Amino acid sequence: MRYLLNPVATDTTPTPSVLRLARRLRRALPAGVSGLALLLAATAHAQAPGKHVHGQAELDIAIEESSIALMLVSPLDNILGFEHTPRTDAERKQADDAQKALAQGDRLFVIDEGAGCTTEKISVPTLYEDTHNHGHSGHAGMHADAELTVQYRCASGHNVKVIDTAALFDAFPRLQTLQVQLAGPGRQAGLTITRTQPRISVPR
Repeated sequence: MRYLLNPVATDTTPTPSVLRLARRLRRALPAGVSGLALLLAATAHAQAPGKHVHGQAELDIAIEESSIALMLVSPLDNILGFEHTPRTDAERKQADDAQKALAQGDRLFVIDEGAGCTTEKISVPTLYEDTHNHGHSGHAGMHADAELTVQYRCASGHNVKVIDTAALFDAFPRLQTLQVQLAGPGRQAGLTITRTQPRISVPR
């Protein structure tokens, strides 16, 4: 596992990547904890956003005492094995199966018991819209990336030590690496994890 740990930024001017993370989390989080996104924008200094690279995905993690939020953004190729509108029954089944796996997104991550977390909300956009034009070979109806947000309600979110992503890699064999951005009050880190080293050790 390769860690790229950074100290908490002393310059609190939000960077473009921090604002990107804040916007995503603001959309995903319930109203009661929406202030977390603003907190991240003011205190974190996350890595620059990644590129659309097959085999690689981004995972943003926001931690506070009462909640943990995870947002996965991945090229569709990692999730479906293709990036066009499904053309065959087999491809439509692949897309449906992937949609179901993402809809149970809390099964793709394991947060250590010390944080006392339970799933509160799972958000995943539809991967494709079936237009019944099965012969169409373009990208109409498809999203460029798959997105998944899992929101946990936690008794002691700050106590989280490990987030295991092994189930995510098992569910999507084409996924090889995760570029992780993690932020919360008094902590911030960027790291890369792989399917052979799928555990995220949360810095204190």
